[in-house]
Amino acid sequence: MPLTPGAYIKRQREAAGLSIADVAARLATEPRTAEHTRAEWIELIEADETPLLFMTVVVLSTVFPIDMRQLVELVKVQLQDGSAPAEATQP
Repeated sequence: MPLTPGAYIKRQREAAGLSIADVAARLATEPRTAEHTRAEWIELIEADETPLLFMTVVVLSTVFPIDMRQLVELVKVQLQDGSAPAEATQP
C-alpha cells in the first residue's frame, strides 16, 4: 500500500514519540477548540478522511518535523489517483 499524506503525518508524529493526545495538547487553534476535538481532527487527517490543508501542515510542523517536499509529492499522487478526501471543516 502506498504511503498517503495522512499515513506520512502519522509516521512523523510517531517518529517524534508523540501520541495523538500529545499533539492535540500542543496545538494552537483559532478559535480555540477542545483537546478532544483536536484529537479527533488529527485522527481524521491521519486516516485521510479530511483534507490536509497548508495551514494545517504549518501548525502540525510546530509540534513535529514534516518534510514539505515529501508531503507535496504524496498529495500530488493522491490528487492524481482521485483518492483525495472531500472538503471538510477543520478546527
